[in-house]
Amino acid sequence: MRIDAECPACLERLIRQTVEQATADEGLRRRALDVARETLGQTLTPERIPTQVAGEVQRVIRQVTGNRDPYREWKDREMAQARRLFDVVRPRYGDDTRSLLTLSVLGNAPDFFKDIAVVEQEMLQPVSFAVDHIGRVSELLEGARSTLFMADAGMDNLMCFVPAVNLCVKRVLFLADNAAECFFDQPLVGELAQVMRVSYVVKRSPVQNDLTMEDLLLCGLHDAMGARIVPSTDTAGTDLSLASSGFREEFHSADFILAKGMGNWETLSELPPSGKVFHLLVAKCPPVARSLDVPPGSYMALLR
Repeated sequence: MRIDAECPACLERLIRQTVEQATADEGLRRRALDVARETLGQTLTPERIPTQVAGEVQRVIRQVTGNRDPYREWKDREMAQARRLFDVVRPRYGDDTRSLLTLSVLGNAPDFFKDIAVVEQEMLQPVSFAVDHIGRVSELLEGARSTLFMADAGMDNLMCFVPAVNLCVKRVLFLADNAAECFFDQPLVGELAQVMRVSYVVKRSPVQNDLTMEDLLLCGLHDAMGARIVPSTDTAGTDLSLASSGFREEFHSADFILAKGMGNWETLSELPPSGKVFHLLVAKCPPVARSLDVPPGSYMALLR
């Protein structure tokens, strides 16, 4: 997804917000604002992806202020609230694939600027997907389970073949999004890890309120995820041009990629459709909603 007419104003808000989070020193704030705005002017061109520009301006803010994790307190607050919301919401969902995917996307939904009681009531409402390809993913998981069952029974030369997605699924890459979503992702990741090799991908260093390995350790979910924890980049979404050669190899060799959130849509929608990237998100901003041809606020379960 390329820069939209509404993106410059949003990026300007992001700069101000990040600077305010990064330091209370007014002199440093002014300097960081100046450098970030200069960077924005140099990088904001129509062919760019919004998350690429956001990553560059936030990188210079971290450098100028010396704060490697400006959103640390923000993330701590959101994660504490999300843990409580998860405990409220989890009993309403079972362990079947649709329930676990719906629970996971619920983690992408909260607006933590709202009163937490309002957020809780919103999350207790039924989820309706504007695009719903969960049936195809359910077939994929059931196909893997069937293969596992036959392998345990001693049947050799097996292939996991699911007609709906035409994949032999052994390796899954789960691209995480916001830090607070990890509680809602864990039941799904744990279920997938029983039948596939799952890599749960986090940011290699702090960026906005996205999930890092440090966040997983702090909240006690690093080992509980039940999957390999893999670092990617230091920008929102998954910008393969900034990733290591090892991560790019893992990305391209994965049989199935589950991509959470708008940042992963912005970046990965620029790649050719492969039939193996499953986007799970809430289209919160108008440019993202327009790129998906859905109303803002829509839940998406899109196999692209």
